[in-house]
Amino acid sequence: MDAKTLLIVLFIITFLLSTAGTDYVHRRQHGEWLRVFEASYWGISTRELGVFLVMVGIPFFALITGAARVDTFALGKDLTDPTAIAGFTFINWASGVGVSFVAVAFIQIVLWLSARTAPRGKSWGLGCLATRDAFYNEVHWVFYRATPALLLADPYWGAMIGTGLVLLEWVFQTDFSLLMETTEGREYLTLRLATLICSTFLYVTVQNLWLMIIADLFIQSAGSRIFSASPANQTKTGNHEA
Repeated sequence: MDAKTLLIVLFIITFLLSTAGTDYVHRRQHGEWLRVFEASYWGISTRELGVFLVMVGIPFFALITGAARVDTFALGKDLTDPTAIAGFTFINWASGVGVSFVAVAFIQIVLWLSARTAPRGKSWGLGCLATRDAFYNEVHWVFYRATPALLLADPYWGAMIGTGLVLLEWVFQTDFSLLMETTEGREYLTLRLATLICSTFLYVTVQNLWLMIIADLFIQSAGSRIFSASPANQTKTGNHEA
C-alpha cells in the first residue's frame, strides 16, 4: 500500500471511529454491562487507551510510516535539525509566539464581550483533563487538516476542510444535543469552538503544533473564568465589603 492510500485509509478509520464509534458508545452507556465495566479501573483504563489511540495513536502512526509529512503536521521542517528547537528556528518561535499572543488576545476579547450578557456557568481550572484535552484535540485536529492539505497540496484548503470535518464530528456525537440544553454545556461548546477557530488560524499562519496546544490550554482556562465571572456576585461582594 502506497503512502497516499495508507493516509486516506487511516483518515477514514479515524473519522468513522470519532463519529459512528463514539455515537455507539454513548448510546450504550445506559446499558448495565457498560456501566459496570466503566466503573472498574480496567474499564476506565481501556476506554482512555481507546481515546488515546484514536486521537493520538493513528496520527502518530501516519507520521512514522511516512504517510504524512512533519511539516503538514505543524511540527516544523526537520525535527533532527540541531540548529532548530523542536523543529523550528528561533525566528520561527519568536514570530509564532507573537502571532499566537495576538490571536489568543482577540479570542479572549470576543469571549469577554459575549459573556457580558450571557448566563453564568461554572469555571474549570487548568488541570490534567484540560491539558489532556488540549493535547488530544490539537493532534486530532491537525491530522484532519494534514490529510487534505497533502492530497490537495494546499495547507489553506486543508485547514478549512479539516475544520469542517471537526464541526461535523461534533454534530454527530450524541452529547452535542445534551450540551446545548444547559448553560454550562453551551459555554463549553463555545470555548471548544473558540479553540478550534484559533487553532485553524495558527495552523495556516505559524504551523506550530506546540503553540496551538498552549493557545488551546490558555483559552480553555481563561475563557472558563470569563464565563463564570458573574457581575451579580461581584455587586453583592462589593456591597458586603462597603
